[in-house]
Amino acid sequence: MKKVVVNHFNMLKICFFYLTFFLQFFFIYAQDTIYLEKDTSLWTTGPKVHFIANSIAKTNEQNKIISGFISKDEYIWTAERLIRFKKGTEVQFDDKGNVISGVLNENLDIRTPGGYVLFKKGTKIRFGETGKVIEGYLMRNTLLKSNTKNILFKAGTLIRFDKMGNVLHGTLAERRHLDCSNGKNRTFKSGRIIEFNEEFKVIVNK
Repeated sequence: MKKVVVNHFNMLKICFFYLTFFLQFFFIYAQDTIYLEKDTSLWTTGPKVHFIANSIAKTNEQNKIISGFISKDEYIWTAERLIRFKKGTEVQFDDKGNVISGVLNENLDIRTPGGYVLFKKGTKIRFGETGKVIEGYLMRNTLLKSNTKNILFKAGTLIRFDKMGNVLHGTLAERRHLDCSNGKNRTFKSGRIIEFNEEFKVIVNK
């Protein structure tokens, strides 16, 4: 009898978990998204944009689109410039209507907080509040700074910057001897993914 009661209790816990998950899922999609049955032009928090059929677009409290999948290659403003984004991919907007992330339709030189960098076609890119790139994929091996050091980072890999243009995350395109977070120096091989802390030292396990 005790075993039966325990089994019933476990079943009730499982049912409660799934019910909670379903209600949360329903609330998010019922309140903050719309389903587009056909290609549709809608107002975002900024410009009017063409969105693709059979996709979900997210909206804000004013029912303006803040993210969705575009139905054609389209030029849209970031906070700094017009950029062409790739058909069928997701574009996200801030409250002012500027693009904060999207997928590039072409290889493009775009300004980061530290200067212009060539980013790769067909990859996702993210922008900060001022419209400068804070994250993207490098088109070619690129020499970039981390505090006072210039380091060569690998083509086709993710790069991330802080507000001053220093690299926070990247993949080495060269063998480098760098200061580490454990207070030691270490040589890293080409192809190694590294991340820097606030003191511009490579984060390593102690």
